[in-house]
Amino acid sequence: MGTLRAILDSKWNEAMMTTEDPRMFSDFSDFTISWLSTFSIDRFSRKITLNAESSESEVGREQSLAYFYIDLMNPVLNKLWEVITFREFLSAETSSDELYFYLHCRNMLFRGP
Repeated sequence: MGTLRAILDSKWNEAMMTTEDPRMFSDFSDFTISWLSTFSIDRFSRKITLNAESSESEVGREQSLAYFYIDLMNPVLNKLWEVITFREFLSAETSSDELYFYLHCRNMLFRGP
């Protein structure tokens, strides 16, 4: 769950950094793959850390992406609204306006990432 929330927070930050139209940001699935290839959540401190370039091979990155996807699609998580919504965004079942609205509301509820 921490990884999902970190990705959503980072996506909101990307939307806020877009100067022209905040809804004109990158595709969510591309963003998620890029985020997972670049960052991770430290298990002990629960903070976002930068993946070391030399410490993880291409095969290791692909394996960690596969594990993330397998965990995301676990049927045990089928009743968690955050996971269901994340799946919808990842599979492009929603428009960029819906994604922006969700991120905006989420930001308002939690008073920022």
